[in-house]
Amino acid sequence: MRRAGLGIGLGLAVLFFAMTFYAPYLPGAGVAGQVGVFFGVFGLLVVIGLFVATLAPRSVKLAIEGENLHLRMTGLDRIFALKSELTIPLAHIQAVSSRPQDAHGWFHGLRFGTNMPGVFTAGTFLTGDGLVFYCVHDPDKTIALDIAHETYRRVIVQVEESPEEAVARIEAAREPS
Repeated sequence: MRRAGLGIGLGLAVLFFAMTFYAPYLPGAGVAGQVGVFFGVFGLLVVIGLFVATLAPRSVKLAIEGENLHLRMTGLDRIFALKSELTIPLAHIQAVSSRPQDAHGWFHGLRFGTNMPGVFTAGTFLTGDGLVFYCVHDPDKTIALDIAHETYRRVIVQVEESPEEAVARIEAAREPS
């Protein structure tokens, strides 16, 4: 799925980039030439963005410090998600689980961030349940946190370690000592 999305993105980018060179030579290419240049530059930026995104680290670092869970975005995800870190009190976490089905899909709601279906999803999304934060490249490596008393109702992120290990770490930190 990820490769298909990347292939579609690259194909569209090449098409837009080719328009840069072809459109100015069309008969009466005043506005058409300008539009072609715009789409060509846009396509080039998409190609560069996809290339850099595939090289960047693609996970969220979990850190449990005291009574808080810190989720730190890595690489370009800080830009795509429009956020570099989330801090969630452990007491506000209602449930944590490995739920890849929540990260799959093409439409996650109205967004304030980045969503390239099949490639990655990062940022804040308004859903029927409230605000949800995503930072996902590989949906099969994600965990979902259901949260109360915070801005986000749910946080769905891809983690460095296996999802089962991350869930176990968070559950162990949530248990009263």
